[in-house]
Amino acid sequence: MGAWGTGIYSNDTAEDVRDFCGMIFPFTSVSEGNRIVFEEFAEVADAEVIDDDAASFWYALSDWQWKRGILSSEIREKTLKLLDEHAGISDWEEMGNPSDVKRRLAVLEQLKNRLNSPMPPVNLPKKRLAKPKHKVGQIVIFRAHINDESEFWKMKYLNDPFMYQDDKLAGTAAELPSEWNAQGKYMAILCVGSEKTPYSKYLPDLYEENSVYAFYDLVSDCPPDIETLRRCGFLPIRYFEWKDFNRNIIDYVGWTYRFTLALESFRASKNSDIDGSFTINDESEAQRFWRGLERKNYLNDVDGYFNLAGAFLSCFDAKKLFEAAGVRPDTLLDDNMENPRLKEPEEINKLIRQRHEIRLSSYEEK
Repeated sequence: MGAWGTGIYSNDTAEDVRDFCGMIFPFTSVSEGNRIVFEEFAEVADAEVIDDDAASFWYALSDWQWKRGILSSEIREKTLKLLDEHAGISDWEEMGNPSDVKRRLAVLEQLKNRLNSPMPPVNLPKKRLAKPKHKVGQIVIFRAHINDESEFWKMKYLNDPFMYQDDKLAGTAAELPSEWNAQGKYMAILCVGSEKTPYSKYLPDLYEENSVYAFYDLVSDCPPDIETLRRCGFLPIRYFEWKDFNRNIIDYVGWTYRFTLALESFRASKNSDIDGSFTINDESEAQRFWRGLERKNYLNDVDGYFNLAGAFLSCFDAKKLFEAAGVRPDTLLDDNMENPRLKEPEEINKLIRQRHEIRLSSYEEK
């Protein structure tokens, strides 16, 4: 049971139900939304044995829908029956913490009382679909925050480079001679386009659209001007496409220069990983990026969702690894340069499985 507290949503299943409901119901009727929810969570919704995961599904669904005024009598009665039976509490008892059992029972009693009270008016979340954060050609210049206790913007260990064909690169030490700290430095990303993605497999006519960026090969003590940026190249990212949940079957692997960012990445606040940012506009920079990339045989796929610090590590990790091995990365400035060859997906997958087996063996020996 993936639980971190005794609250209704303090476990993986309940949190997933809450998030899924918030994504689906703003765009559907209640009946269609319920059909989709029960299809998505069929394994726990149809379970004959009600363990904590199954019980958490019903508790979270009923609580979420009651608070938004759309709880059906059928779901309510099913949940009240489970609450009367203290369904799922045996999992808590097996964990051996009487205090947590007591707190969990209190939470369930509160839910029972809530479901037996008048439901509030309908109040569904607002419809929200992601839209591009920046226009093509906008350059975001940001300064990494300074916090000695934080690991953001620091690099001490490089990703395991086993995926390279070149033995010199594949054998590069995974630890940098000294920690590379980019805190307080200025960096820049360029909006090179946008990418539409389906909102949900259950709602095929809805799409979200996110800005797509490229990372400049720049870490500076002062804010760069446009002339400085025009002389910079762009940093590549190793791209893996995974077929299954266990992340050990690779579809393909290659190089890409594009990525998308979470919206909160650009907010400078008390808990942010940046101290501030500003934009300048130069559409010719986006054109320069695409001209360079179109002359190369690299992937154009967007490489996942990052925050700025995550994107920084993904891009600059490859650069630092190359530097450690005495290899120059392809920054799209030189038509005759290309990034080192990566092993074929089948070979990488074989190595991943071998490493997984070694880790399991080591764990069993302990």
